[in-house]
Amino acid sequence: MSPSRIAAYALLLSCCLLSCAPSRLAPLPEGTSPPSQLGRRWEKIAAANYVPGSLQALARIDLQTGRVKNHLNVALQMRHPSRLRIESIPVFGPPDLLLSLNDKNLKVFLPGQKTFYLGRPTQENLMHFLPLSLPPADIVALLMGIPTLPAADRIIGFQESNADGRLRLELFLAGRMTQTMWFDGVTERLVGMEILDSTGEIIQRVSYGAYHLFGNVRLPEEITILSREKNTRLLVQYTDMELIAPGDEEIFDLAIPPGMVPVILDGEGRQWVDD
Repeated sequence: MSPSRIAAYALLLSCCLLSCAPSRLAPLPEGTSPPSQLGRRWEKIAAANYVPGSLQALARIDLQTGRVKNHLNVALQMRHPSRLRIESIPVFGPPDLLLSLNDKNLKVFLPGQKTFYLGRPTQENLMHFLPLSLPPADIVALLMGIPTLPAADRIIGFQESNADGRLRLELFLAGRMTQTMWFDGVTERLVGMEILDSTGEIIQRVSYGAYHLFGNVRLPEEITILSREKNTRLLVQYTDMELIAPGDEEIFDLAIPPGMVPVILDGEGRQWVDD
């Protein structure tokens, strides 16, 4: 894979990147509940958004940054909270990018460069390929339409309301940022979210649509992400979606090709090299 393709692929997901600059604190809105009361409510929301098994799909990813447009076709398989497999689908020939992520390791194979990377499944190692300030579990959740909470020590209050058939959950975060999530008023499935800075300006907006029904589980076929940074719009469209029962762990653990010595992303990664 050429450096430009790697950069384009990294940028496709980098609109998930958020910075939390400190700002002058202001009083919380009237009626704000303390974070200690969020636990039980969130347990119900998490249960409503639970996805059993793995989601497998083909995806067309379209990115527009200003006037520049790029697109990438990939095959995905993912299972919450932190298992992911990505294979690029070029116009001709075999995949030029294969990536696997699980609880123990991150592996990336670039066949065109005959290079295999191996490391721990950390945010820092992912940033070699995906420049995100997001933990692996948050990336998987975003792609599957599963809501996630910010770190507990960042939440300073929340409000909940219902309007237009939707549940609105507004989280007030340290630094006076606000994260708002909307859920279907009946199923409580996540349908969108946005993050605002301390002035009320939108930093990022995510919306889900065109849901596919797997029994009682509804998963989005389309994800739209708008990011203020670099005026970015990201559209992910899934086709050939399948919900697969748990069990196949090998799909999330790339095999190292015979005779190839991996590039180790961190010193202790050598313990994972296959014999």
